[in-house]
Amino acid sequence: MELIEEHVEAVVGTRLEDAAVVVSGGRGLGGAEPFERLKGLAETMNAEMAASRAACDQGWVPHSWQVGQTGKKVAPELYLAIALSGSSQHLMGIADARAIAAINTDPDAPIFKHCRFGIVEDYDKVVDLLNEKLIKKLS
Repeated sequence: MELIEEHVEAVVGTRLEDAAVVVSGGRGLGGAEPFERLKGLAETMNAEMAASRAACDQGWVPHSWQVGQTGKKVAPELYLAIALSGSSQHLMGIADARAIAAINTDPDAPIFKHCRFGIVEDYDKVVDLLNEKLIKKLS
């Protein structure tokens, strides 16, 4: 067996597994660019970023962000799932979260059966407004 390539990612800030708040994006974001907007929200919330396997496999974000059965298991105080349907594999990775909140356009998305707070809406209409409100509240 031959090692073809080795990739090491530097950990900046809190390890995802130790984060008190996690902002996570899924396939519904549609690409890498929307994750940049989520980073702004995560900064406001003093949260770590995460993603679904689908978003990682698309190359939109690093695999070190992957949460789920084949990714990391997290147990934050708050897990905010954005444009993430909540497959059973992903739910295994967030089973120990104290509170799950979700934003998704599909009212039948599995994530809504497991969250305490949910918004059925396009993330594009919610994320910036939520960030603005939090900034005002925190200042």
